[in-house]
Amino acid sequence: ASDIIFCVRDDVHLLIFGHGFGKAALNHFLSKTEATGNVHLVDAREITDNDLAGLNAYWNAQLEEPNPVMMLNAMASGVPAISVAGPETEDAILPMQSGLATNRGARDEFARWTKFLIEQADRNETLSIQSRRHVETQFPVQKTVDALIQLYSPTS
Repeated sequence: ASDIIFCVRDDVHLLIFGHGFGKAALNHFLSKTEATGNVHLVDAREITDNDLAGLNAYWNAQLEEPNPVMMLNAMASGVPAISVAGPETEDAILPMQSGLATNRGARDEFARWTKFLIEQADRNETLSIQSRRHVETQFPVQKTVDALIQLYSPTS
């Protein structure tokens, strides 16, 4: 996907957030691509909400975690999200309303949506506003706290 984006702009940088992933294997793979200096492997535990707010777009390529917190935090900061569509993300990603959806395994779709956001600054801004509003209304902090309290409270 990065090779497709670099055809559009060569100054794009991709940050890959992970937990305990095999950096050696990923770096070996990257060394075989044109993206070597533009892809950075970052420990997700080191990322703050301020770091997320500085992104131009957030890619969510997994369906292992429902409504990923990092993606919601990015969206709450006005960062457009490009995400795999599935039951785990259907509350957060409303295609072309709160985010951009891709099919599972369709790396080219991530690249195309990123190209779209790069080239369509007005749509990028609109999507940023819409994603922030969606997270504020659908995932307010108090609602999340109340749900956790109810989940972990002993029943009477």
